[in-house]
Amino acid sequence: MKKIISISILFLFAFQLQGQERKSPKKIKVNGDYVHSETKTNFPEIFDVYKRIDVYSFDKQDENIGVTYENETSDKKTTISIYIYPTNEATEDRLRNEYFNSMQSIANFSKNGINATQKLIRKVGDKYICNGIKAEMKNDKNEITQLSLFECGNWFYKIRLTTNELDTNQVENVEKKIVEKFEPTRLTGTKLLNTKATIIFAKAVMRDSTMLGSVMGGALKKLAWANENIKENERLSGFPDLYLEMQIESIKEIVAFETKHKFKTLDSTREYLDQYNEIINAGFLAEYLMEKNNMLMIVPENIKLNFTAYEEWKKNHPIKPILDEKFSLVTYKT
Repeated sequence: MKKIISISILFLFAFQLQGQERKSPKKIKVNGDYVHSETKTNFPEIFDVYKRIDVYSFDKQDENIGVTYENETSDKKTTISIYIYPTNEATEDRLRNEYFNSMQSIANFSKNGINATQKLIRKVGDKYICNGIKAEMKNDKNEITQLSLFECGNWFYKIRLTTNELDTNQVENVEKKIVEKFEPTRLTGTKLLNTKATIIFAKAVMRDSTMLGSVMGGALKKLAWANENIKENERLSGFPDLYLEMQIESIKEIVAFETKHKFKTLDSTREYLDQYNEIINAGFLAEYLMEKNNMLMIVPENIKLNFTAYEEWKKNHPIKPILDEKFSLVTYKT
């Protein structure tokens, strides 16, 4: 028996407005423990060897907050900033987008730019699972900056650690203590997402029947794959678009529609489908998707990547800009 997937469909792109942001951060005066009212996250005055020095609110509801801890000697210092802020909708690509926004904020204060090593991270809690991204950067003064970002249902949870006294292994140990103390998966359960998905389609998919059927089929394939392969306790933290296999199956479904139906097809749709077919027939769909998603994808063991061959192939087969356009967006709402 086929599993029935319940969804809502909209034919436009929508952007959700967040809460009322303050013009400038407000410093919250607090003695003793600070408890974030929305998530009940408790920030004590002392964490490990680090002293809480500031609590800031970035919105009028005090939902978007940042808490800073510090350990400083005469010439050495480690600063830990922990941010919790609402996101309200779990749209595709939101984790990657927020990660690159955060990285850009760091780059804005760097005179020489930044060079980062990055990787996907994962926190398995008692009830929920959160996926995230971590980056580590070093400057010419031998300072280390580490950024960790988790999506936790209706919340983002971010850690930024900067130090000139700890090495990489010590930074990893401190970050592990932070995640254990201020547990990100607990945030997922504070206000559960509705995993009945909404699919938002761009108006451009209406240009012909082949485009409409192809894009709809690809989006529905993502939902089916997620429901069949990812447990709900992970989907409640966010739509699982990090999985390479999901993206592969979605694109295969996009190009399969035309072979099953003979509908009207404009030249622009023909170009779109031909480009995907060219990549698939060359055997480089996985490499293309990894490149498109900045290498931040969960790769199954059975998929072997060959970027050397892919780069050589691209010299005579450039990827056309038409594939950069986003025609559908899957989202979980509250």
